[in-house]
Amino acid sequence: LVVETGAYRFVPVPECNEFGPPGQRVTKCEWTPLTAHLVKDALKLKTKLYDPFPGDHSKMEKIVDASGHNAGYATFVELMAQQAEDLKRLKIFLGHEVVGLRRSERDTSGGVVVSVKGPSKTFEVEASAVLLNIPQLPLLRLLRASSQVDEVMSPPADLYAPSSYAILKLYVH
Repeated sequence: LVVETGAYRFVPVPECNEFGPPGQRVTKCEWTPLTAHLVKDALKLKTKLYDPFPGDHSKMEKIVDASGHNAGYATFVELMAQQAEDLKRLKIFLGHEVVGLRRSERDTSGGVVVSVKGPSKTFEVEASAVLLNIPQLPLLRLLRASSQVDEVMSPPADLYAPSSYAILKLYVH
């Protein structure tokens, strides 16, 4: 299981900074390679430097439109979903909640069965790969409710003891 952070900006190359008083310095590193690859290589979206504090030489980038204005972080998610739907490889269920995950009995090469609760019923969807875009606490509740969470589907220990930082989303794959 891989957990990657995201917000309205992304970090295409590793960026590390030191914080704290002398003798108690802490290094914080950020890098979002999956997001960078999707935005820049796969979807070929236009980006520009996101540097709210110009003196710090940030390497963060944000998605922009043809005029260079903020396009919004949802741009790449929406485009990726549209392309997948056009290829008949994705079905989006609005107003539904993922309530369980388990290993597929048919697809032993890593397939996953996803239990989905809708407005009128709960049903299962089987997939060879799953990308979840859910916050940390709902993710932990989902994994606790899932019947077959193994070493591959288990989150890294860091997810259970995060340090507070202004990052809003986790991409889990």
